Amino acid sequence: MTIRTKKIISGYNSYNYTIKSDINQKKYFMKIIVTLVYFVVIYSQSIILCEETEVKKDSESQKKYYNVTVEADSIRTKVFVSVFVKSSTSKKRSWFSCWRNSSEESIYELLDFTGLIADYSLVALYHNEQTLINSVYKVLDDAQRFLKLNYYIVHAPIVFALTAGLRLFNKESETIVNQVTNILSQYRNVYQINENAVLIMNENNEGFYAWLTVNLMNKTIKDLDKTIAVLDLRDSSLQIIFYLPPKNLQNYESQFVKKYTIMGIERHFYNQSHLDFGLMEMRIKILTSNNNKSIYSSPCHGITDNFLYTYIFNNYEITGSSPKDDIYKLCLSAVQSLIAENVNKVTIKQPIMAISFFHETALEAKLISNTEECITIEKFKNAAIQCFSQTFEVSKPFRCFDLVYIYALLNHLINVGGNPSITVKNYNIISDISWALGADYLKLPIIENK
Repeated sequence: MTIRTKKIISGYNSYNYTIKSDINQKKYFMKIIVTLVYFVVIYSQSIILCEETEVKKDSESQKKYYNVTVEADSIRTKVFVSVFVKSSTSKKRSWFSCWRNSSEESIYELLDFTGLIADYSLVALYHNEQTLINSVYKVLDDAQRFLKLNYYIVHAPIVFALTAGLRLFNKESETIVNQVTNILSQYRNVYQINENAVLIMNENNEGFYAWLTVNLMNKTIKDLDKTIAVLDLRDSSLQIIFYLPPKNLQNYESQFVKKYTIMGIERHFYNQSHLDFGLMEMRIKILTSNNNKSIYSSPCHGITDNFLYTYIFNNYEITGSSPKDDIYKLCLSAVQSLIAENVNKVTIKQPIMAISFFHETALEAKLISNTEECITIEKFKNAAIQCFSQTFEVSKPFRCFDLVYIYALLNHLINVGGNPSITVKNYNIISDISWALGADYLKLPIIENK
């Protein structure tokens, strides 16, 4: 064999070896790709099987939390009973979790609630009127009966809260607190009563509790960015409150930025609270005292309108001061002046829900039905103008004023662009007890989800 032949043969061998090497590498890479595809398919199947599976425990086997809250304000005495349940949702988060314990996320859900309203105010407590005392006994007995018959529970914790407006009456409030304490002392074998069971509401907390109530009922509490702003107009106080994302804190006046803790996590809220700007308080603020100090003038009533009015512990003899054709204009001007001096404008970008007297006044004026409705602020103005054109009703002397106040307040307060509107909402018993559900929620033990 010549040297040239050897070189040719050698060349062929080298070529064949290169081909075999390339083929082996391709086979190796193909095996890797097939293995990866196989793994991805199995993994994706495990996600479908594991991630989407949620297991909620039966409520019969879940731990329940019971609370009883009694509220007495200048108009009514109310009781609210809530039953919360701690609900665990099992969720397998990955392929590997199919071979080990799944993760659990725990939340509280409102399982049941009931309430009762008695049309007797805390003023009757001050005067030791037996009728109200009997009605307090009745609401306490009814709450205990509900828990015992439905859940076989005794010694549920109870709180008896008095309206924040009582802070304006030191002497009288002390008498009422003592009266309530004496009543509750007779129920120590029925309820869990601690040293703070009787209290006068803090107006800032009242607004926060109302916000919690609305967002718990609307199931928006899980995602704070989707929560609802709340306007709560009560007998003595006015509350404007909504959640503030951290990035928006600098856009609001620092005096109204408050911190509240929800399930162990501190959050920021805008909370503008006015103790003496509730509907009943404003009815008195609009009055001016005449020289003899026993008769009061009202720009929101005609010169022929004369009537007596009682609010909490004071009696007022009132006469109108406006010509009939100018009542609306003069009333609106007086109300706007009071609001501008005391209530700050605010921009609210979230959906707005107005409760308590916002809802009751709209319902009384037939602006809404008995369910949730979104109405324009202008409707309150038109209703007020129409109201003043009608015959004065001594049985409802502030019917027209209430509409003027709500229109002027909303028009001054809310900056939401053209044709502003709000939602007025009725939650049956919760509509009348606007903050009790939220207060009960904050009493629940903190859940630490990891």
